[in-house]
Amino acid sequence: MAKRKVFTTLGFIGVLCSVGLIPPASAHNSADVDPPSECRRFVLGHGNTTHSATVTDFNGNVRSTYGPGESVHVNASASSSTGKTDVNRVRYVWIDPTGTVIESPVMTRGKQSPAAWSVVVGLTAEASGSTSPIGTWTVFLCYETPHIEGGQGGVTHHIDVAIYNVVD
Repeated sequence: MAKRKVFTTLGFIGVLCSVGLIPPASAHNSADVDPPSECRRFVLGHGNTTHSATVTDFNGNVRSTYGPGESVHVNASASSSTGKTDVNRVRYVWIDPTGTVIESPVMTRGKQSPAAWSVVVGLTAEASGSTSPIGTWTVFLCYETPHIEGGQGGVTHHIDVAIYNVVD
């Protein structure tokens, strides 16, 4: 079921790319995309009020295409702390061109400013373990709160989706 949901979401994103609504290498935030099963349960609202994702190379240059041996960095940032329900970690779900989840690390904001913070995760397609590293990669960034009042457990409040291409 989870794999089907990822493929459905990736198909939706692919359609948006093909008709020019999302550039082939981009990052956007959306409440219209279901997070993959690796992310916590989605609850719209709460958490940081602004967040963004940027896809860059090792030197911080925003690009749309990368070679299989290049390190691709996805930068997540958030601002506007809201107190007890503030988002304090980002789960990165890296999905290769076949729809396979390659990894899903969680980055916490640590002791950064409560007003603004950012985290970065990098991946090299060729060294990722993907059997098909050439093509369009999708990275879901799930902005999570580890707990909310009332004992409901951790939840995802916001989602960014980053898309880039790896070519030979």
